[in-house]
Amino acid sequence: MSDDGIDDEDANAHTGASFTDLMASLMVIFVLLFVATVSNASASRTAVQNMLLESLRAKLTAKGVDTATIHRDERDPYAIVIVMPSSLLFNRDASDVRPDGQKYLQDVVPVLSGILCDADMIRNIDNVVVEGHTDTTYFGTVRELTPDQGQAYNLKLSQARSMEVVKSALQALRDLPYRGCFRSMLSASGRGQEEPLPDVPGDDERQRRVVFKIRVKADLVAQLTARVPSGEAPPR
Repeated sequence: MSDDGIDDEDANAHTGASFTDLMASLMVIFVLLFVATVSNASASRTAVQNMLLESLRAKLTAKGVDTATIHRDERDPYAIVIVMPSSLLFNRDASDVRPDGQKYLQDVVPVLSGILCDADMIRNIDNVVVEGHTDTTYFGTVRELTPDQGQAYNLKLSQARSMEVVKSALQALRDLPYRGCFRSMLSASGRGQEEPLPDVPGDDERQRRVVFKIRVKADLVAQLTARVPSGEAPPR
């Protein structure tokens, strides 16, 4: 018992309760700030994507690109894709870019690189991946293939095609100032038949496509929110 008649245990309990209330209040404030930050980051990312979509559609339409082929990636919230039918670029079962495809890339790539390498846009762009996709058939083979062999065959074909499009894209920028910038963000990826378009038959020609996948930078807060539910430690 203290001199003023207040039990020490009661005082300690009161102090502990006050500290708990303070921590709870701080946690609520932190959560609210965190949610607000995530919301602002998401809004900013959406604004960048909208600006990029508008610019791509406006400038590439003038080059004969169908605006329906320029859209957000359904599999990746950070990505915008430009879909090119493989039939425009390649003969069936071949990886050499046809003259029509070379002409197409010579028209489109300078416009695309100019948009992405603009000073106001480049800081928001993470990378550009040229993805090659095939249908589920194994055209041109001289022997019967098992499904696993067919998938491997298509994967190799799509890899070769994506690399050829990258080479042709850089060739189209040979004498232009954006070549170094565009090359630094460009890569190739063969996807084979592993990512078919939904609600489209596997042997449909629309499955045979090459895609420029433009990925907007992911903000750190969004990365944290993606990692926290899984228990993964946030990046340092």
